[in-house]
Amino acid sequence: QLGQLEVDNVDVTKERIVESLRRILRGGEQRLAMELRAAGPMTLTTFLEHTGRSLEQVYDAGGMTHLRRLAGHLPAADDRSLNRRFGRLLHINDPGRLAVLRHPKAAAPPEQLMLGYQLFHETTDLFEAAAWLDRFSPELLTELGELADALSPHAHAVKSQRIVPGWPLHFHRRYDRREIQTACGDMTPRRKRNHREGVLRLSDIRTELFFVTLDKSEGSFSPTTSYRDYAVSRDHFHWETQNSAAEDTRTGKRYIEQGQNGWRFLLFVRESPTDAFVALGPVRYVSHTGERPMGITWLLDVPMPAALFERFSALLAA
Repeated sequence: QLGQLEVDNVDVTKERIVESLRRILRGGEQRLAMELRAAGPMTLTTFLEHTGRSLEQVYDAGGMTHLRRLAGHLPAADDRSLNRRFGRLLHINDPGRLAVLRHPKAAAPPEQLMLGYQLFHETTDLFEAAAWLDRFSPELLTELGELADALSPHAHAVKSQRIVPGWPLHFHRRYDRREIQTACGDMTPRRKRNHREGVLRLSDIRTELFFVTLDKSEGSFSPTTSYRDYAVSRDHFHWETQNSAAEDTRTGKRYIEQGQNGWRFLLFVRESPTDAFVALGPVRYVSHTGERPMGITWLLDVPMPAALFERFSALLAA
């Protein structure tokens, strides 16, 4: 009986915490709606400039269209859950991706799919053609364009080539893992999977993708997954394999013998688990030390910009 009381108390505590968080979120959206109502109808960018609010605050509160409805600038409608998903797009700094936000129905199918899977993380039966876009009202489609305008100042102005011909991924732009999986063909309208590991192998095209997180101080990493990864220079990167890899294993040989076996390796790096990955692109084997794990030095086909090197080398593990 005592044990059951403890469980019941835990459940009650969880319910109170959840309800408290809901009240905070409702309070936040009401405050922002009042600010919008007082300021009058305006674009997303103008609202940010006028109030000093951030995009994160807007989408934590449900999104700009939702706030417009609460402020009385648009008719009431139940689209908050769809609108709030736009907060999953705030990392975009690729001008091509911003163009997709402005005209999603005119985008190429792979780019539409990248957007769809990024917005709908949990959906498994989506995306025959672009039918999922029909779920968005004209107001939400307008807001996607406004979001692109708000993100434009942070986008790269200099054109960048694709890391692989045919993949809508450009050097030194940021992408979420789902976007990368979709762009390389690992996720399709008929197949969706949540890949969380550090290596994604595409055996049919003899390609491996390395997903590297530099700062592993957060709780999502165990001591057995905290590898030493860091930028050595603008064109060299040190990466540790998974713990099972050694010179005489199939995996180790695949890396060491890259020059003869035709395998291609692509590097994606982020600072922390809350960041999107930067596409550093193809790398070539240079040398290695140790085993289980192996410490491999790779040569980047395209050197990273100086600013990226400073960030990716500053987190060098002690």
